[in-house]
Amino acid sequence: MTITIQPFIWNELSHLTSETSIDETDEKCLEELRSVLERHGRISKFGVALLHKHFEVHEGEVLVEYPDSKNRTLLTQAFTEEETQSMNLMPTIWRFDGGTGYGCSYCNKNHHD
Repeated sequence: MTITIQPFIWNELSHLTSETSIDETDEKCLEELRSVLERHGRISKFGVALLHKHFEVHEGEVLVEYPDSKNRTLLTQAFTEEETQSMNLMPTIWRFDGGTGYGCSYCNKNHHD
């Protein structure tokens, strides 16, 4: 599977405040995902995230995580694709649409506390 950077991929997602609570159907799906991760020996490497947005990401922007272990915070900031060219990005959140894996959020491996 190829991971493709898709700028502004978050924009078509629902805003967090409009998401419904996790229901029994969601719990069954999550349990099945857990079983798959366990079967592949990846239970400690991958998890699941609720795909949602907090703001619009502009065309050509990518969300990058910046940890600050001293202050125990994690900042996610939008950068232009051009700005990310010098970063050593690793996808941390994916979404899967049409059989393709899209990186949604990245961490700059060169900027880690």
